[in-house]
Amino acid sequence: MSMRNAGLLVVMVLLGSPPAAAETVDGRTAVILDGDTVAFGSERVRIVNIEAPGISEPDCEREEIFALRSRQRLAELIRAGPVTIERLGRDHLGRTLA
Repeated sequence: MSMRNAGLLVVMVLLGSPPAAAETVDGRTAVILDGDTVAFGSERVRIVNIEAPGISEPDCEREEIFALRSRQRLAELIRAGPVTIERLGRDHLGRTLA
């Protein structure tokens, strides 16, 4: 085994198994938790590269308004049709990162 292949094997072991192939699901079945997290069945999916205010503990009234608006907009987008989930891993809360 070459050093390059050995290095690649070490990286693969450290990162765990490769992400599953993309999956397409019906967006109408989603439960919108907030502006960057949705649930499909028992799987909670955190959308990477989106940072929306949290709904559960807003710092002020304005943040609460933006949190509710972002959840509503995400619901409109997700429920518009099929959604493709490309799983990238998990975050510290156990949510799927996609």
